[in-house]
Amino acid sequence: MFATTGGGSDNTGIFTGDSFSTTDQVVRRADAAPDTNGTFFVFDDPAINNSGVVAFHALLAGTSGAGADNSGLFFGTAGGPVTQAVREGDTAPNGQGTYRTFRELSFSNNGQLAFTADLNSADATGLFLTDGTTNTQIARQFDDAPDLNGSFLDFSSPVINDVGEVAFLATLTGTSGGSLDDSGIFLYDDVSTIQQIVREGIAAPDGGGTLSNFRDLNFSHRFGSDQFAFMATAENGVAEDAIYYYNNSEGLLTVARVGDAFEGSTFTALALEGGDGVQGDE
Repeated sequence: MFATTGGGSDNTGIFTGDSFSTTDQVVRRADAAPDTNGTFFVFDDPAINNSGVVAFHALLAGTSGAGADNSGLFFGTAGGPVTQAVREGDTAPNGQGTYRTFRELSFSNNGQLAFTADLNSADATGLFLTDGTTNTQIARQFDDAPDLNGSFLDFSSPVINDVGEVAFLATLTGTSGGSLDDSGIFLYDDVSTIQQIVREGIAAPDGGGTLSNFRDLNFSHRFGSDQFAFMATAENGVAEDAIYYYNNSEGLLTVARVGDAFEGSTFTALALEGGDGVQGDE
């Protein structure tokens, strides 16, 4: 926050800048929403791509629907217009229910925004994709898993790369193994829809136990399409964290594991950071 002539009425915003230029304003509290239905009030989860476009979540004040349309996802650029990508109360792409709350988001350099949302419907959570013009439903609660072993229950940690593929974590219900196989990592593209990459309970690629606790999905500019890394826990009497890499041609590979030898030493902890999309979560 900062001191302004408007006091508390306009003292937050989203700004961009670098070491070679002045700071530029993208949007400010009390600015009118793009459709003039309300004014911006609180901003969350800004993510900027290589083109300088910022995607962000915002709460609004003074909307016609009060609590039924006072949040949304938006795009903006420094000194340029702010556009509305999707708004609370909008109808979901499959026509079933309306958006209620927006959660995690991931923004790509080609201007696509992947996000999770809760909806006013029986199948109340989903994973979606938008470029501000076209909204696509990737997966919805109670959709069948790709291998038909259970159905999706919830979605988290979406990451999108620059060709529009979205990797995500999901929990499932009604699986044959119950709590032993009710989570996994899945990959969406607009050609083959959704494929299962790895499932809780499968054997680790190095033969060292079974996998669980998937996290830190990571697309990178170093990788092409269908290629990403993630962390998981390998259970083999002792739980050991490991980093894994996936691509369509080679499948699942182990990159490093706690306890592995490396240049005369041994890994005692691992972390995986960075990647293409800039994530935010509400």
